[in-house]
Amino acid sequence: MDKIVLEAQATIEQQFGKSPGVVGIGTGYKYVNGERTDTVAVVVGVQKKKPIAELASDEIIPKTVGEVPTDVQEFGDIKALELTNRIRPAPAGYSIGHYKI
Repeated sequence: MDKIVLEAQATIEQQFGKSPGVVGIGTGYKYVNGERTDTVAVVVGVQKKKPIAELASDEIIPKTVGEVPTDVQEFGDIKALELTNRIRPAPAGYSIGHYKI
């Protein structure tokens, strides 16, 4: 990944990582009108997108960080699940490693 993009991601994480409604920050492709573009962007996942008028000034994600565009995408609620019972054989997609590794 390009160093400039990773630095932009770190900047967004520092400024907005603990903001209410933000559920994840990473890099990916920018979407415009529901269509994926070839532009790499810092993706900010939120529970629910809101109109800018409903946001406080410190909650507004900038359109760019330096040269790197940002993209706010609605992810909904994300819940971490934990397997607590034994299932044999382990279904595809289940982690079977020790919890400390």
